[in-house]
Amino acid sequence: MPNEEKKIKIRSIKEGDLRRTFTWVSQPWYLEEFAGRKKPTWESHMAFFTALESDHTQLYFAVEYDKVHIGNAGLKYITDNSCECWYYIGDINYRGMGLSSRIVELLSEYAYKELKIDSIKARILETNLPSIGAVKANGFTEVAEPCSPFKGQKMLLFEKRYSKTQN
Repeated sequence: MPNEEKKIKIRSIKEGDLRRTFTWVSQPWYLEEFAGRKKPTWESHMAFFTALESDHTQLYFAVEYDKVHIGNAGLKYITDNSCECWYYIGDINYRGMGLSSRIVELLSEYAYKELKIDSIKARILETNLPSIGAVKANGFTEVAEPCSPFKGQKMLLFEKRYSKTQN
């Protein structure tokens, strides 16, 4: 899928992305798989993005495919040497295309090159086989560190470590 991968990019969230993002995070699939049980309001959604502006422990990106905003991704729990990545493809028309590996690759590159971190982690539901495949394809390995369950479902923790000599 080399040509498809070139069409994927991450960029800063723009004001025009917020309505589309609100639609996605209000969907039952999102609430079930990623968020709390409470459906967001427009006000709580906007408050979240306002708070992000001053939160230096996380970064939020729009995911574009062929110049179309199809989802969001980010880095959280950012410290001097580590962070955790996350992503979702909100537009269901773009799921199942094998784009997740490229999204993880872009997040990993950003974390290593821009943030100069030594380690990037990902917590994934054990039933989310496509995401497990995406992180493994990018050099992540499962770690034995216990991971708290999410809504009663088992989570797996993956990590990619960078050596000081990598470029």
